Amino acid sequence: MRLPVSVKVSNGALHEEVCVTRDVSSRGVFFYSDSPMRAGADIEYTLTLPREMLMMEPVRIRYRGKVVRVEPDAAQYGVAATVHRFEYA
Repeated sequence: MRLPVSVKVSNGALHEEVCVTRDVSSRGVFFYSDSPMRAGADIEYTLTLPREMLMMEPVRIRYRGKVVRVEPDAAQYGVAATVHRFEYA
């Protein structure tokens, strides 16, 4: 599912960018980033789940987790992150 996701990651300094997801599940997310990230970094990401997915008004959810894998690609980085907790934003 391709959704825009706002990502904040702490790699020593706080970095924030808007990315696009490849996969979203109850256990985590995989998205594409223009910036390198390191496995183990704390991450916060916010998704807006669309009306078509929920059959109701869009819902904005803020997740906190960790980067578990980074896959360098020719143009971007594929990033897999876990969900440790979430809240409605």
